[in-house]
Amino acid sequence: MRGLTLSSTSNQLWLEFNSDSEGTDEGFQLVYTSFELSHCEDPGIPQFGYKISDQGHFAGSTIIYGCNPGYTLHGSSLLKCMTGERRAWDYPLPSCIGFELSHCEDPGIPQFGYKISDQGHFAGSTIIYGCNPGYTLHGSSLLKCMTGERRAWDYPLPSCIAECGGRFKGESSGRILSPGYPFPYDNNLRCMWMIEVDPGNIVSLQFLAFDTEASHDILRVWDGPPENEMLLKEISGSLIPEGIHSTLNIVTIQFDTDFYISKSGFAIQFSSSVATACRDPGVPMNGTRNGDGREPGDTVVFQCDPGYELQGEERITCIQVENRYFWQPSPPVCIGYSHVRYLEP
Repeated sequence: MRGLTLSSTSNQLWLEFNSDSEGTDEGFQLVYTSFELSHCEDPGIPQFGYKISDQGHFAGSTIIYGCNPGYTLHGSSLLKCMTGERRAWDYPLPSCIGFELSHCEDPGIPQFGYKISDQGHFAGSTIIYGCNPGYTLHGSSLLKCMTGERRAWDYPLPSCIAECGGRFKGESSGRILSPGYPFPYDNNLRCMWMIEVDPGNIVSLQFLAFDTEASHDILRVWDGPPENEMLLKEISGSLIPEGIHSTLNIVTIQFDTDFYISKSGFAIQFSSSVATACRDPGVPMNGTRNGDGREPGDTVVFQCDPGYELQGEERITCIQVENRYFWQPSPPVCIGYSHVRYLEP
């Protein structure tokens, strides 16, 4: 064995020497050295694929490959760096070949709704839906394309409904729609919406659309809950009302319809703001106002044009009660009257 060279295949080598009981001899002498192992070249990564694991490129190490969704692996997924005088991988680099995935049909978009996200229509992908302001989502907001022989969504397409009544608490803004808007509302309804904003704030209502059967289908707006008996406004007909502003942090909206004619209804945008003074009391149609102050204790005076009569008090004062600011009494209006001239006989 003189002159024999042995090479390990790793960074460890075990030598074992055994002798018997019958005799001895000269023995042996050996010299060892360490050197860097030659390695396999980096095989790379197949297009549309990736490495699942990589132990390195030395003798005995392995690499495992996978393919992206929509691609299938052709060749061996496991490559091993072989031992020997020349390092080489036992298999060539595999390839990832695209194939046509069976997919779920497009479920569409609900009327008055939209897609929040859409990952695609293949197995495992999801779509998330939302509704436009004023509409409530009925059904599941998340649809997932299921696996199996036949692709199908796990839930049906949801719907977006303008409901009869609701409660909004802690929201700084939002939208209220008549039931079924923009289609005609149903007969014999009583719908109640309550808006409650943070204490110290007030609620403002802006009408985007309004069309109800005059004198029969009526919208009432209350400052606070209805039991407070502070009615801000009672509205019906087809004219878009001016904005309404509460003095409390709660507003109740009540909509009553009769058994006969239905119209398209209404769309109301609400918002909240911090109350720091009385609202502008306005100027009555066919009248004038003297005074612009709106701080607590300020007074303004109203009068009507010739031919009109003041209905309400001519003088009102801004009052503050804790976080509530309001005019006492309420601003007046100017009502026309007729003069009848009688001729002397």
